[in-house]
Amino acid sequence: MNWDRKEFRDSPEGKKYRQIGWEVIRVFAICLLMVFVLFRAKDIAGGLSWLLGSMRSVLLGLGFGYILSPLDNNIRRYAYRFFLKHNKKGKMTEEKAKKRARIVGVSLASLFGIGLVITLLVLIIPAFLNSISNISDVVSSNLAQLNGWLDAHREGGGMLVSVVGKAIEALQNWIENGLSGWIAEFSGTLVSMGMEIMAYLLDFLISFFVAIYTLLEKETFSRRAKKMLFSCCKPATANKVLDITRHSNEIFGDFMSGKLLDSLIIGVICFILMSILGIRYAVMVSVVIGVTNIIPFLGPFIGGVPCAAIILLLSPREGIIFIIMFIILQQVDGNIIGPWILGDRTGVSAFWIICSLLFFRTLFGLLGTGMSIVGMIVGVPLFCVIEYLITRRVDDSLKTKEMDPEEVDFHKVSAYDTEAMKFVMLPPEEEKASLRERIRDYFERLKEHFRKIAKKKKEKEK
Repeated sequence: MNWDRKEFRDSPEGKKYRQIGWEVIRVFAICLLMVFVLFRAKDIAGGLSWLLGSMRSVLLGLGFGYILSPLDNNIRRYAYRFFLKHNKKGKMTEEKAKKRARIVGVSLASLFGIGLVITLLVLIIPAFLNSISNISDVVSSNLAQLNGWLDAHREGGGMLVSVVGKAIEALQNWIENGLSGWIAEFSGTLVSMGMEIMAYLLDFLISFFVAIYTLLEKETFSRRAKKMLFSCCKPATANKVLDITRHSNEIFGDFMSGKLLDSLIIGVICFILMSILGIRYAVMVSVVIGVTNIIPFLGPFIGGVPCAAIILLLSPREGIIFIIMFIILQQVDGNIIGPWILGDRTGVSAFWIICSLLFFRTLFGLLGTGMSIVGMIVGVPLFCVIEYLITRRVDDSLKTKEMDPEEVDFHKVSAYDTEAMKFVMLPPEEEKASLRERIRDYFERLKEHFRKIAKKKKEKEK
């Protein structure tokens, strides 16, 4: 038989052999790739870290552009209607109105993003430096008061006063002598941290320009991406990719916009409550609480614990009030505000949320220390997208096997009957009695046991 004949290549048997050959090549290529990754893991990690680090500004700019894109779209829509509505001379065509609306939308959205970042920095940095100076003054005054108390109770205080006195004396000696040496020793570290902060500021500046160009060219990017998709893939595959992309964008966009709105509301409520209760540094603490609240699950602890510690050092009474207020605020956010704004956007258990936060924090940490925070912010929506892709693939695979995943509770499945073509379910569990009924039954049996013992004693006495 001639294996090069077109009739054999187009026959079912030829297609079968060709498919087997491609599968063998794929498996062999995957094995080679795994071996290469296994023996070159450090080199690959170093190269990946260098690549991601060099593209840090671009990735930040794409992220800023994505966050500002909904605002840009809304401004464009209103500006387009405004230009057409006030077109009295009739010279404004639809194309000109779109171009002008595009310029207005990108300009206002960019100014809003830059103004928001500058406002947050202006609110946080001076208040933070002021709080540090206040903490040092409060610590010094508290140490002086403790010394006065020790002097007054030194004679009859016993061992406790002696131990406290030695601890305070050691702390004062460290502040006077050891702290200066520690600062001098780590001056090089402080300089390197300052250089790293300057590098981050430069990256943020470049990222804003990248975000502006992203907003200006997003239609061009979309047009070219779709053109390449349909040129490289079959129409059915391209349609599936577009559907998955749209759905992933809905998951990610809705979650991020809802989380930003939720964090803004929490920050405003925190500022109002702290102002009413008379707790100091209301602006700085509210900004920190609002910003860290963007991080799911762990964000409130990351922002709330340091703020509570600072306020406790400055004033224990205000610190206790703040802790109570913060706990109540988080309960309101978790049970009322969050579900009202976000709904069930994630549907992910707390276990997977923590895993996604840790994984994406480490992954984004390859771009730098500060980028690990970005990884924690976007980790949950990215994991939701990955979970959606896996769930869709599993559901499609079950449907091809004529197993509808929506009609069966797989938790109760025991096996699949291949002859009857249906699932065999586990036997139903007996409904357990309530805790109150079980406790009452236990005491009834205990009373019956003591009655029997008393009855036997009476029979022996007789």
